[in-house]
Amino acid sequence: MTATIVGAGFAGLRSAMLLNRAGWSVRVVEARSRIGGRAWTERFGTGEEYESGAEWIDADHYRVLRLLEEFGLTPAVEDLGPRRFSYLGETIGEDEWPGFPTIEDQFFDGLSNAPTVRTLQDYVAKFPLSPRDRWRLTTELMSDEGDSLDRIGFAEWRKTVALYEAREGGEVSAWRFPGGVTRILEAMAATLPQPPETRVTVRRIDADGTVTTDEDTWQSDAVIVTPPPAVLASIELPVAMPALPMSRTVKLAIRYERAWWHPAGGRLQTDGPATQLWPAAGGIPVLIAYLYGDDAEATVQAEDPGARVREGIESRLPESRGLWIEAKLIDWIHDPFALGGFSLRPPDLEFRLLPPAGRIHWAGEWTADWFGFVEGALESAERVTAEIAARTA
Repeated sequence: MTATIVGAGFAGLRSAMLLNRAGWSVRVVEARSRIGGRAWTERFGTGEEYESGAEWIDADHYRVLRLLEEFGLTPAVEDLGPRRFSYLGETIGEDEWPGFPTIEDQFFDGLSNAPTVRTLQDYVAKFPLSPRDRWRLTTELMSDEGDSLDRIGFAEWRKTVALYEAREGGEVSAWRFPGGVTRILEAMAATLPQPPETRVTVRRIDADGTVTTDEDTWQSDAVIVTPPPAVLASIELPVAMPALPMSRTVKLAIRYERAWWHPAGGRLQTDGPATQLWPAAGGIPVLIAYLYGDDAEATVQAEDPGARVREGIESRLPESRGLWIEAKLIDWIHDPFALGGFSLRPPDLEFRLLPPAGRIHWAGEWTADWFGFVEGALESAERVTAEIAARTA
C-alpha cells in the first residue's frame, strides 16, 4: 500500500512514521525548503539559537512526551525566574498582584453557567474588573489564543477549556524541546526509508489519490493532507475547506550584550507592542518577544519592526537600554506556507472535522482537539492513520 503525505511538519512526519511501521510505502512532500512546518530552530550569525515557532511543551501533552521518549530524549527543564508585569509605568512581580488567582478561578468556574455570547471578548466583558485586572486577563487569553478576543468564538473556545479541567497548576509551558525542536523533527524524518522531498509544490489532489505537482503526477492508496485550510486554498481539491482563519502571531528574537533580566526574571508581560517576553533556552542573552493580534500586524507593517519593539521594551523596562545588538523577525502572518501562527475557531462556526474525500484524509493541528499545539498535530496523526487502517482493512 502506498501513501502520500502533504506537509512535513509534526503531523506529516508522525503520520509517515506510523504508516511506515504498519508496512506502508510512504512519500512525504513539502513545499518549503526544509521540514518542520511552523516549528524550526534558527540561529543568529554568532551562533545563538532560538525557536522560530513551536517552543513549549505543556506537562499534560502526553503524545509529545511519548515521542521524545521514543528517541531517548527528556524534555528540557529551565528556571526562567519569577514572572513580572509592566503596566502603566509600574513593574511588579506575580506575588505582588493580589487577588488575581481568585479572578481567574471565577472566570473559568463560571463557564458551566455562562450566558450565551458570541465571542470570547463578550464573555470577558461580563466580568466587573479593574482596568489592570482586565488588562492582565485579556492579554493572557490573547497569548493563549494568538489573536484578539473578538476573533475567537466563545462556543468553540469553551469546548477546548474542557481539556484543562484536570490541571492542578504549573502545566503550561512546563518544558522545552531538548536541543531545540529541529532535533526531534530531524530524528523523526531519519526513521523514514524515503526522506521527505522539499520544494515540492502540490497543485491538485483528486479523490482517487492522484497527486499533481508542478513537475509530476502519481497515484496513492491514501493521501494525508496536513496544511491548514487557509494554505490549502492554493491547491485544487474535490471538497470545500472550512473557513478557519489563522492566528496573527509573530516572534522577534532579540540578541543583547548581556541578559539584563537576571536575576529579576525574564518572564515578562508588558502593555507595549511586545506583550509577552521570555528568555531563549540555554541561558544565552537572547529574549523572545511574542506579538499577536493588532500589535503583531502593526509591527510587521512598521518601517522598522525591531525599532518599534525596542522602543516599547526600553520605555517600560529601562534596565534594557543600551544593550540591544540585533533582532530577527519571524513573521508567520505573511509566511506563504503558514499564513499565521496556528488555527483559530472563529465566531459563528461550529467546527466539524471533514470526512475523508475518497482516498484523501485530513490531518494537522487544525483538525485536532488540541488545536494550536504540537500535541494536536500528533493527535491528528494518530487519528488519521487509524482512519486509513480502518478504510483499507
